[in-house]
Amino acid sequence: MTTPKSVIRVWLPVFFGVGVCLFLSSMSPVYWLLALPLLPVPIFMIALAEVHDEGQQIHVRRLWRTTHIPKVDVLRTSKSFLDGIGVLHLRRFVFPFGPIYFVHEWSTRGPEKEHSSNWDLLASAAMAISGFFGARAISIHRLAFEAPHARILALAFAGGLFVLFTVIRKRKSGLANSILFAAGYTSGLIRM
Repeated sequence: MTTPKSVIRVWLPVFFGVGVCLFLSSMSPVYWLLALPLLPVPIFMIALAEVHDEGQQIHVRRLWRTTHIPKVDVLRTSKSFLDGIGVLHLRRFVFPFGPIYFVHEWSTRGPEKEHSSNWDLLASAAMAISGFFGARAISIHRLAFEAPHARILALAFAGGLFVLFTVIRKRKSGLANSILFAAGYTSGLIRM
């Protein structure tokens, strides 16, 4: 069983960031500086790549962009200090760390299997429900839509996110489920 890319690139950094914010929320802003050394951890998870050898070029797929790198620009490939993570050293600096860190598991497997649409719909429904109940469970002072015009705007925003979800669901399912989570979270902040 392989770990989904969206869990490593999106959900773990989000939960890590939310956990740090909740931990530091009652502390003085000076103590928030203690979280700065932790900032590279979620950035590293977001920047993990998927690498495929295509003959004369290396195909590098990241969360925000896909590129093709000529093989002559590759200096070497090595293992990192983390198990299952490789390092692609290039002749040039690559944002954010210099070399490209990639996951072996994502880079060596073939085309992904088609999933059942029932399972995809179930996963999407779980994301929307978890967003809604997450907003209801976390009681942050003054973070709710209580005024009538604020409720209308929040519903319109959540509806727009739902429409965006339906448009990109087939092409980028991980991003689409993140958008659906945000729509559910926004709906959960509406108070009657």
